[in-house]
This record gives sequence, structure tokens and C-alpha cells, in this order.
Amino acid sequence: MEQLIETSQRKYKSDFLKFGERLHNEYPLEWRKLADRWEELYPHVEISVFSSGRVTSPELKIDGQGGTR
Repeated sequence: MEQLIETSQRKYKSDFLKFGERLHNEYPLEWRKLADRWEELYPHVEISVFSSGRVTSPELKIDGQGGTR
């Protein structure tokens, strides 16, 4: 994910992952200050990636058939 973000920022200089849209939806007042310059700012924005997961079953599913190993 981090490599994809870096590619969008450095190589394409394009917010095709829609971070600006997310910013607009969650922080509309701050977005108003940035919107006109987002294309210019995006390649320089620091983006951190966090992920989490949860094991819901100790069984290993094979081929989507529900079989176990």
C-alpha cells in the first residue's frame, strides 16, 4: 500500500486514491483551505498507513470450499 501511495505521489502526481475526497468528507472546513492547491500539495503530503486484522477461526480455508488442513 505504501508503495502504491508513493507511486501516486511521486510518479503520477495524481490523487487517484481519492485522499482529497476523504479529506473533504471528514474535514470540510480544512478542505476549503486546501482545495484550490490540492493538486500542488498532494505530492508532498505525508501519508501513514495503518492496518489491523482479526483471526476469526483457527481453521485454514482452502479453495473457498470451506475445507481445512
